[in-house]
Amino acid sequence: MKVLRRETVPIDRLRVSEWNVRKEVYDDLYSDLVDSVMSCGIIDDIIVDTNYEIVSGQLRWLSAKKAGLKEVPVVVCQFEDDFDKMRVCILQDYVRHDLSDRDRGFFIKKCLDLGLTPEEISRRTGIPRSTIALWAQVAKVKMELKERAGEEEKSELEKLDRLALKKVVITKRLVDTGQLTLKDAVKAAEELPERELLQVEKEVTRGVPVNVDKRIERIKSKDTQLIYLRLPKDLFDKAVRIARRERKDLVDLLLEIIAEGIEKLWY
Repeated sequence: MKVLRRETVPIDRLRVSEWNVRKEVYDDLYSDLVDSVMSCGIIDDIIVDTNYEIVSGQLRWLSAKKAGLKEVPVVVCQFEDDFDKMRVCILQDYVRHDLSDRDRGFFIKKCLDLGLTPEEISRRTGIPRSTIALWAQVAKVKMELKERAGEEEKSELEKLDRLALKKVVITKRLVDTGQLTLKDAVKAAEELPERELLQVEKEVTRGVPVNVDKRIERIKSKDTQLIYLRLPKDLFDKAVRIARRERKDLVDLLLEIIAEGIEKLWY
C-alpha cells in the first residue's frame, strides 16, 4: 500500500469496496461510534483506493452518515493488488473491532480463491498461521451447523457468534456425537469453562450420558468445592461403564459413590 494524498470529500462520494472483508454490519455494532463522531468528528481517516472505495473504515463512514456529516477525511492509497486491500482491511478492523466469524470466513475464502495458501496469508498479514487455520475451521463449522439446523434451532446458531472460537469448534464436535442436541451443546459452551467443556466432550464421545443443566448448576453453586482428582485408569473405565449401564451422568455417579463412602466413614 502506498499513500497518495489526504483529502476531505463529500460523504456520498464513497462506497464500500468489494474487497472490504466486513460483511456483517448492524446498528448495534457502531452505535457507540456514532456518539463519538457527533462529539469529535472522525479522528482516524477512512482508507480508500483511487476509486474512492472504502478499504478500511466502513463503520466510521456509516457512523458519520448517521451523525449527519456531509464530508469525511480520507487517505487515498494505491494498492499492489486485491489481496493488499484485504490485508489492510483485516489488520485495521482486526485491531479496532472484532470481526464476525462470517467476516473472517469471507477473508479466508477470498484469499484461497486468489490462490494463496494459509502459510502465505500468515506471512503477508503477520497473523499467526494457527489463527488463520482456526478462522477457516470455525467458518466451515458454522456453515455445516447451519445446513443441519432445523427451523427451531436457527436462534441457537446466532449464539455461536458470542462464543470463543475454540468453543465453536467443540460445540460442533459435541453435536456430531449424537449425544447432545444443538441447543444443549450451545448451552454447555455458553456456560461451562473450556476445560469443563472438553471433559463433557470426552464423556459423550464414550457414550456416557451428560446432564448439561446439572453441570452448569454445580459450576454456579456457591455450596460446592472445586477439586481436581486423578483416578486410576482402571477405576475410571469401570465408572464409565457403570454410568453407561445405569444411564447416569458420570459426575452424578462419582458424587454418589464419594458421598456414600464419606457417610460410611463419618462418625
